[in-house]
Amino acid sequence: MNGEIEYSIRSKLRGLSAEPFDLNSRTGKLTVKGGLDFEEKQIYEIKVLAADKGAVSLSTHCNVVVRVEDVNDNQPEIDITSLSSRIPEDAAPGTVVALVGVTDLDSGVNGQVVCSVPGHLPFDLKPSPDGQSYSLVTKDNLDKETTHMYNITITAKDLGTPPLSSMKVIQVDVLDVNDNSPSFTESPYNFYVFENNKPGTSIFSVSAADVDGDENAAVTYSLDRKSPGSTCSKTTDYTSKYLQDTNYDGTLCHSIQYRSGDKRYMLVGPRMSIGSTIVPGSHANTLVLPDRRQTSGEKGFILLLHNGRTRTKT
Repeated sequence: MNGEIEYSIRSKLRGLSAEPFDLNSRTGKLTVKGGLDFEEKQIYEIKVLAADKGAVSLSTHCNVVVRVEDVNDNQPEIDITSLSSRIPEDAAPGTVVALVGVTDLDSGVNGQVVCSVPGHLPFDLKPSPDGQSYSLVTKDNLDKETTHMYNITITAKDLGTPPLSSMKVIQVDVLDVNDNSPSFTESPYNFYVFENNKPGTSIFSVSAADVDGDENAAVTYSLDRKSPGSTCSKTTDYTSKYLQDTNYDGTLCHSIQYRSGDKRYMLVGPRMSIGSTIVPGSHANTLVLPDRRQTSGEKGFILLLHNGRTRTKT
C-alpha cells in the first residue's frame, strides 16, 4: 500500500484542473481530452501530484509545461473596406477602385498572406508596407464599348504547408464617357436629284451611328451652313464648288467654280439654282446646272462643260 502511487492534476487554484488534458491516475500518462487551439492559447502549465497510499499519505508534485505548436488550420479572410463600384472609362491608370484588408489567425509563415487578381484583367493589387492590406487599382485604360462590367476575383493565399486560400468577387461597372464621334454609314454620299422639286420634298436620307451608350449615343443631324463651301461633286476629270455670296441688292447669288484639267471656269448668276447633276448616259465631263427658280425679269444660266469646253445658255 505504501508503495502504490496515485497521480492527479491540480490547478493553481484549489481543486481539480479544468485544463484540456487527462492524467492516468495509475500510470501517470498525460493525454489530451479536448481540442487545442494555438490561436487561443499557446502554453499550458500543469501541476501533477503524486501521492502514496500509506496510512499517512506522502506526496510530491511537479510542473509540466505544454507548448502548443501552430499548424496551418485557418484560411485567410478578405475584408473590402472601401469600394468604388462605378468607374468612368476615362479613369487614368492607377485609379483606386477598392481597399482590401487581409487577415490570417495563424502565425509565422502560416499567417503570411499574398493576394492576387487574374492577370488578364486591367486591374492590379498594390500591397501596403505591412502586407496587411492592398489597394485595387486600374492598370490599363478602360473601354466601356469593349467591356462594360468586370467581375474581379480577389484570391488570398497563405504561405503555410499545405497553403490555404480564400476568394472574394467584387463587381465593377464601367461608366460611359462621350469619347466616340458619330460616323456615317457612307462617306461621301452620292445621289441624283431631279429638277423642279417642290419645297419640303424628301430627296434623300443619311444615317449615322455612335458606339457610345445612352445619351452619349443620341445623334442629331444638321446642315453645316457655316462652312465656306461644300463640294457638289468630284471626279478624276473635273471638280465643282459653289459659294453663297450676297448680291448687290441683298439677295443671295452663287459663285460656281469648275476645274477640268489645267483649265478653270467660273460662273456667277443671281438667285441661280444649284441643282447640279451628272447627266446619266451623257458624255464624259458633261455637267448640267438647271435654273429652277427663274422669275420674270431675271435670267437663269445653264453651264455645259463638255470635254474641256464650256458653253453657257440663258
